[in-house]
This record gives sequence, C-alpha cells and structure tokens, in this order.
Amino acid sequence: MYVTMAALGTDQPGVVRLVSHYVSQRGGNIEDSRMVALGGVCGIMLLISADAAAAARLMEDLPELERTTALRVLIQGARERADRVPGGGARGVGALWVVTASAADREGLLVDLTDAVRSVGGDIVELDTTTYQAVPGGRPMFELKMTVALRAAGEVGRMKDALMAIAADQGIALDIKPAERSATKATGLTLLS
Repeated sequence: MYVTMAALGTDQPGVVRLVSHYVSQRGGNIEDSRMVALGGVCGIMLLISADAAAAARLMEDLPELERTTALRVLIQGARERADRVPGGGARGVGALWVVTASAADREGLLVDLTDAVRSVGGDIVELDTTTYQAVPGGRPMFELKMTVALRAAGEVGRMKDALMAIAADQGIALDIKPAERSATKATGLTLLS
C-alpha cells in the first residue's frame, strides 16, 4: 500500500534526514519525493510504500515527528486514481509533456497557463515557477516549468493550440516537448517515445 506525507515548516539543516529516518525506522520506503525551501519555509511531499503495520506506525508516531522537526505533518492513505485499472496500470495510454515558459511577470499569468492545460484535460503533475529581475531596475520576469500528463492523443494538439494562443497574445516564450523521463509514480503514466 502507499501513503502520502506532506510536511511544512521552518527550513533547518538536517530536516530531510530527520524525516527520512522517521520513515525508514517505521518500515516505510520513500518511493517518490518533492522537497523545496522557499523564503525560509521547507515543504516536503513523499509517496511512501508500507505494509499495513508500517503505515499504522507512521501515523501513530506523527506527534513525535512533529516535536522533533517542528514541522506540521499530514499523513494519509494514497488514493488510486479513478482512471486506473484494478491491479495497477493506467487505463489507456498516456504521455508526459514538459511545458516551459518565460515572460515579463504579470498578475494572473500562472492562472492563464494552468487553466489552458486544465481546459483540455491535462493533469499537471509537477510545477516549478520563479520570478527574477533580468536587469537591475528592470521589469520582473517569470519562468515556469510544468510536467503535464495527457491521456488522449487529441489533447496534445489542443493543449499546444491553447498555450500558443496565450503566448502569442501575451508575448510569452513557450516550449512544449515530450518529457525525458520514462515514468512517474504520481500518475502511473509511461512516456510514449
């Protein structure tokens, strides 16, 4: 079985080691993870495989982990996606695509781009954004990289059309290409070559 763990709190040296140790000491195995520190705050998301007894220990001992790390932690059972076939595997074939974009920053830019993906049935499985000053005193710039899961062949063209329309209208440098990695546990999809 799988459980997910999400932790948030003040960034501190050694916090990843403490969380990893907590999981392994209770019989869990970290299958997939995302970790980031922004503005002095650390966010950790883990997909953990564990038998029923180990999952119970992970949840029962949660107050100890929160005391040790000063993080707020949530652990819950990982749900199977509605479009998965019993016994594993995804229904149909899917593909992962990477979308990168850069533009002068403006309010609502992320909303526009992610809404275009959602409107064609895309599922965003990873998303990284940042803003920066291109030149001292210049206008702030925005960069985005997202991995999108698409299940139907027609979704790729519709996503590209929707994103390119926004890019042309808003002066966004945009690139859309197949993902390089072969699979993600987050969605159970396999990259089509």
